[in-house]
Amino acid sequence: SKHEIERQNYEIEIKDTKIQQQGVQKKALYGGLFLFGIISLLIYRSQRIKAKTNRQLRETEALKNLWIVNISHELKTPLTLIQGPINKILKNDKLNPVDKQDLVIANKSTKHLNKLVMEMLDLSKIDKGHLELKKVAVDFGDIVRTTAAAFDSMAINNGITLTIQAQSAIWMDIDSS
Repeated sequence: SKHEIERQNYEIEIKDTKIQQQGVQKKALYGGLFLFGIISLLIYRSQRIKAKTNRQLRETEALKNLWIVNISHELKTPLTLIQGPINKILKNDKLNPVDKQDLVIANKSTKHLNKLVMEMLDLSKIDKGHLELKKVAVDFGDIVRTTAAAFDSMAINNGITLTIQAQSAIWMDIDSS
C-alpha cells in the first residue's frame, strides 16, 4: 500500500509537471503571438509611412514640374516681345557699329534665354516620357567657344581678356542643347 501511495504521488507529480509545462508552453505561445503581432503592426505601420512619404514626394515633384512649365510659358511671351524690337532695330542700316554689336549680343542672349525656356519645357516632357534626347556628333570645343563668346562684351566692358584655347576638336555624341 505504501508503494502504491508513492506511485500515485509520483504520477501526480508527473501530471503536475506536465500541467506546468503546458502552462509554460501556453505562455510562450501567447508571448510569441504577441511579439509576432507587435512586429507585424510595426512593419505595416512602417510600410504605410513609406507609402505616404512616397506619395507626398510624387505630389511635390508634380507640383514642381507644373510650376516650371507655368513659369516657362510665362517667360516665352516677354522674350518674344523683346526679341521682335531687337530684330527690327538690327535691320536699321543707320546704327553705329558699337550699338549694332550690343544689339547682336542682346539678340543672341534673348535667343539663348528662349532656348533655355524651351529646354525647361522639354524637361517636363522627359519626366513624362514624351521626349527623347537627340544625340549627334558635336565638337564640344565649339559649344564652349560659342558659350564664351556670349560673354565677350561683358568681359571687354570689365577690362577682362577672355580667350578659349582648344588644341584639337573634342567630338562627342550628345544632345547639344
